[in-house]
This record gives sequence, structure tokens and C-alpha cells, in this order.
Amino acid sequence: MTARLPDPCVSSFLPPAGGFLPAAPAPRLVLPQRLPLLGLEVLARLAPAMARCALWRLWFTPQSVPPNARARELMASADSVSLARSGRHAVRLMAWGRGPLVVLAHGWSGYGGQLGSFVPPLVASGHRVLLFDAPGHGGQPATPFTLEDYARLLTGVLAGEDVQAVIAHSLGATAAALALSRLASPAALVAVAPTARLDTLVQRFRWRTGVSARIEGLLRAVLEAEFGASVWQAYSLAGLLPVLAGPVLLVHDRDDAEADVANSLCLQRQRPDAALFLTAGLGHNRLLHDPAVQQQVQQFLGTLRA
Repeated sequence: MTARLPDPCVSSFLPPAGGFLPAAPAPRLVLPQRLPLLGLEVLARLAPAMARCALWRLWFTPQSVPPNARARELMASADSVSLARSGRHAVRLMAWGRGPLVVLAHGWSGYGGQLGSFVPPLVASGHRVLLFDAPGHGGQPATPFTLEDYARLLTGVLAGEDVQAVIAHSLGATAAALALSRLASPAALVAVAPTARLDTLVQRFRWRTGVSARIEGLLRAVLEAEFGASVWQAYSLAGLLPVLAGPVLLVHDRDDAEADVANSLCLQRQRPDAALFLTAGLGHNRLLHDPAVQQQVQQFLGTLRA
């Protein structure tokens, strides 16, 4: 049975005793997949400091999924390619079209081409569109890459540009909101299948993998050591959305098993003027290619020109 709390939006962003679970639970890991985590459990008892180091690398190293053939074909068709640097990271920026700039930001362990269905209609409607594969993503060599790294990268990409909107998927929406808030940018944010609170990702990690409360506690300590005790509010989209200067569109599928639709319902409460568009039966990724979603985003962007 799937468990849901009646209200996933809480007034405090400190780690709560409970949280809300995904609407349709993904299967827990089977034994061969859990063997490294079982070793982590032993390490946590014998050498907690070493376990924290291992957890840091595990949490901050995305899975580098190679782009599919359609995405590779799209990337090869770019009108221009440039290089952007942020600290030790560098990314290739692919751009199409001319006009007001729309930046596409993929989610954690995703890649830019997953948002490729947005490119043709945006170019046809008179936009310049930019996307990229973040470091450690899109088939690139595995490398640690934090949410802060992503936010700094996007800040550098957006700075100095006349950006009309950022369309961001999943955790990419949190990174985009961090960048937009730091730049005090009036650009709009389209958050597709976003996560409202950072602490729910930690809770979901424990629930999905079956690790102990000890491991969850160590992971929370890792995040607070990396970003400070305020990490739960400072890096949560629910805390960022109210301070964004530009308009917001939330897009979510009711059957999303990765990020419950309750996330967007929570976010709309935090930002009552945000538009909300819900789909059904598409899950976490397929809504990126849905014609109705494309049309809704186009209509939203059209209101920015009015």
C-alpha cells in the first residue's frame, strides 16, 4: 500500500520525523544491487568517518546515462556550440534559433537531449534555445557533481544573457531556481516534475534502498557538512520559489513514481500565483515529450511577450 501524508508542505524545512512517499513506489533494490550498501552498513558501524566519505561520493556522483540516438541526432544539429566554464567544470552549450533565449536544464542523472522535444517548437515560435549535458551526465565520465555545482554552472550560463525562461526537469528545477534567485533574474521558470523539499530525497533514498536509520543520519550529516545546517531550506525549491522575480509554471504527472504530484501541489501553495498543469499516465520522463505539455509551455511563454 502506498503511504501519503495529507499535507506534504510543512512550515519548517528542518528535517522532519516523517515525510511523504512517492505515489507509485519504485521497487526496492534486490540483493546483488544492495551488496555495496550492506558493506556501507558495516563500515558505518566500524569507521563512521570512512562511511561518510563513501556516502559523499555515492550521493554526489550521478549515473552517467548515454543519450539515445534521437538525442545524439538533435545535438549534432545545433546551430552553434560554445564552451562554458564553472570552477573545475566545463560544458558544451548547444544552441538553436534566434530570438528570446530559453535555457533547458535536465535533471539529476539525466541529459540535455531528454528535453529535446522542446527545441523544434520553441525555435519555430521565434526563440533561441540552449541546452547542455552537465558534467558527469549524458555518457560523460563519472565525476562528483553537487547541486551547488549545478547552480553555479547555471548561474554562469544565465549571467549576462537576456533570458526569457528556464525550462527545467526534476532536480534541475531546484538548480535553476538557485541560479535565478542569485541573479535576481526576472526570467520565468517552468518546473517539470520538480521536487519540493530536499529532505524527501534523503527519505526516499532510505526507503528505496532499505538502508538503516544510521545511514540516513550519516547522509544528513554529510549534506549539512557540505552546505551548512540551513541546507534543508536553502536548497529546497519550496523555499526558493516564493522569492523568484519571474513567473512560474509547474508541470507534473499524477502518476509520477519518482516525484509525487504532491510536490507541485506543495509548491503552488508556496507560490499561489504559479500556474499548474497536470497530466496523467506519463510518469516522470514521458511528459517531457507530450504534445499537450509542449502546447501548455508555448502558451505560457506567449503570455511573457504580451
